[in-house]
Amino acid sequence: MRCCAIRVVLFVISFSICSVVTAGSSLSPQVTRLPSLIAPDNSGILRIQVQPTFTHNPAGCDVGPDVVDLQLDVPGRSVEEQRQILNAINLAFMTGRNVKFYISEDLCSTEGTSSRLRVVTGVQVLY
Repeated sequence: MRCCAIRVVLFVISFSICSVVTAGSSLSPQVTRLPSLIAPDNSGILRIQVQPTFTHNPAGCDVGPDVVDLQLDVPGRSVEEQRQILNAINLAFMTGRNVKFYISEDLCSTEGTSSRLRVVTGVQVLY
């Protein structure tokens, strides 16, 4: 049991200091949490609920409701980069960690909604 606890702590620490980012994005100054993750069928996105909502919006997308989209299988993003982003988001969701998002400066998502949602291109998991 002790060995498992040590591994979990090391895993959390390793992801706490990492961030994954794509060019053409900027880091949100606001800290938020992830109360839920939604993967709509065959949409190629992961919809992330944030709480509290943050106002960082470099592409001029619709800010509400309290969700952002992570596009999956983006051309130019390696499998390893996508895996790191998804692992960091899952870690933050499962452990209730604070995060900051890198938000696209020129792209909004309209997948499955009438709003133009902000697009997440990277995540920074905080202590």
